[in-house]
Amino acid sequence: MTRMDTKVNDLFNAVLALGGDCIVTIASAYLGVEKYDMDADGKIGYAPEHLAFFMEHLEEAVNNGGGVMIRKFTSERSQQMTPNGLMMLPIKHLYGVVGGEQRWLGLNKAQVEESSTTIAGTTTRIPREEGVVYCDWPTSV
Repeated sequence: MTRMDTKVNDLFNAVLALGGDCIVTIASAYLGVEKYDMDADGKIGYAPEHLAFFMEHLEEAVNNGGGVMIRKFTSERSQQMTPNGLMMLPIKHLYGVVGGEQRWLGLNKAQVEESSTTIAGTTTRIPREEGVVYCDWPTSV
C-alpha cells in the first residue's frame, strides 16, 4: 500500500468513525463535485460500484487537492422554514476536510461555516443554513 493509499484509507476510516449515516460531498478539480450516501457500516450508495467511485474521488481530493464535507443527520429536530412552510426537520452536524499533496486536514467549525456560507471563488457570503451545527473535526478521529 502506498503512502497516498494509506492517507485515503485513513480519511475513509475517520469519516466512518464520526458514526451514523451521513452524506459525504467530495469536490476536486478533475472529478468535480459529487454527493455520496454513506451508512454507519461504511456502505456507499446503493450499487457495489459506488464504493469504487467514492474511493477514486476521495483519492483525487487527497492527492491533487479538494474538499470533503460530511453532513450527519441527528435525531434532534428543529422547526425550520421550507418552501412548504414550517416543518420539524432533523438538525444536521457539518464537518469539513481539505486535502492535497497526499494529505488531509480536518477543519475547525469556523472554517466549516465559512466554506459553507461563501460562494465558491468569491468572498460573497450567503446566509447560514437553518438547522445546521458547524463542527470542529474531532481530534480523536
